[in-house]
Amino acid sequence: MAKQPKRPTSHELIREIRKRAREPDTVIWPSGGHAAGRSKLRSSRHDLDLDYDAALSVLRTGDIKGRITRSQFNDGWKVKVIGPVSEYRADLDAGVVVIVLDNGKLFAKTVEWEY
Repeated sequence: MAKQPKRPTSHELIREIRKRAREPDTVIWPSGGHAAGRSKLRSSRHDLDLDYDAALSVLRTGDIKGRITRSQFNDGWKVKVIGPVSEYRADLDAGVVVIVLDNGKLFAKTVEWEY
């Protein structure tokens, strides 16, 4: 049985997420996946769209909220990053559930408004 990698701290992981998110090619937005289906996420309360650029901005400037867990397929660390989406309103935050893959990429699992 393979040994489980040591869980990174929030500080270590957000630093790695921000570094990887600077290069858009390192972020995987799977076609047909949950994040891709929300590329124009509607906010029923605010009637606003959330796009890839906004989600990328959250990954570059946001902070981790919640627990850091090993991904379902044991290929990276799963976490939620929350941050403001300045193009809209200062009081609106978006969340990106992202897996920091062991292969150097980020997998954006879902994108959503935070209330």
